[in-house]
Amino acid sequence: MVRVPAGARIRRLIEGLRRRAYDPARRLDEVTVPLEWLEETYGAEAAAERALSLSFVGSGVVAYLPAGAEEASAYYADAPRVPPHPPASAAEWEAAEAAIGRRLPALLRHVYTEVGDGGFGPDYGLHRLAQLVELYGRERKPWLRLVECGCATAWYVPLEDTAAAPLVVRYEDDGPGAERGITHATLPLDAWLDEWSRAAAVPRTR
Repeated sequence: MVRVPAGARIRRLIEGLRRRAYDPARRLDEVTVPLEWLEETYGAEAAAERALSLSFVGSGVVAYLPAGAEEASAYYADAPRVPPHPPASAAEWEAAEAAIGRRLPALLRHVYTEVGDGGFGPDYGLHRLAQLVELYGRERKPWLRLVECGCATAWYVPLEDTAAAPLVVRYEDDGPGAERGITHATLPLDAWLDEWSRAAAVPRTR
């Protein structure tokens, strides 16, 4: 078996993340389109069947669709292929580490400074860098809260794990007794992000 150098694996991962993160029809596990457009384009009955859920946003209603759905791809066909937020600078990353008081996983530095400052990824997407700092300061867990899952759960990486790609764990923030705490440990961070970038199924948690 030929081992791929670490640098090459990271470059390949970053390229895969960019492809999906820069596509507004695929950058989250569920994406939104205006309900009015969906009904006008596909009909009210088809829109009701295809929408996973609806939500009021501003003065209108949006429909949630699975990432990469035909309807989402059609709606965003002419949208710019750019990150939802520009990448963080090296100075911003270092300031975040200083505020948290410890080094963060090196792989996350690549993601945040070479792909974008959050807004893409599994479930509700990676938090923005400033949010990571704020959440760490509020919780003071030995983990970094990366992604919200819904229903009072979130994906974390343990900061005491010095591995280049620590395990990603899901933590239950609310609930009595045994229902509170770590509920699931998944893949290492690099494999978790790679699976998502390849549009493989990432289990929903809500």
